[in-house]
Amino acid sequence: MRRYLAKLRALLSRAEVLRYLIIGVLTTLVNIGITALGNRYLGLDWLHITNKVAYVSAILFAYITNRIYVFRSKEKVWPELIRFAAARLVVSFIFEDFGLYLIYDVLGYQKMMPILKHVPWAKFFGMVGVVIANYLVGKLLVFTRRSGAKDELS
Repeated sequence: MRRYLAKLRALLSRAEVLRYLIIGVLTTLVNIGITALGNRYLGLDWLHITNKVAYVSAILFAYITNRIYVFRSKEKVWPELIRFAAARLVVSFIFEDFGLYLIYDVLGYQKMMPILKHVPWAKFFGMVGVVIANYLVGKLLVFTRRSGAKDELS
């Protein structure tokens, strides 16, 4: 058990992971904010459309902020953006769209979050999977570093 806690502490002490968590929270706020506004003003009949607008907006925000602040990429923008957007769209479709459909529509769990009354819990559950998968995809497939690159807070 101590070995696992030590590995977790080492992971969290890495500056890149801390930056990713901060940007992840901001990206989540963009996603949930657009969802809440769309569901409030357009109604739940537009839930699935609002969800797509929300995660596409969050993907664009996430690309810019991850490129600059998390992975500090110096690669060409367009190829990297295409890889990033394609990977995030696949992850978002699997976890957010399919998860929302499965939990909200098929299973009928349609409760809204208490603080964000226009955001279903089903969306939140899908977003948890999105956050984990997106870090792995970003690290392994999109923002690849040359060996010897430093990971520091500055």
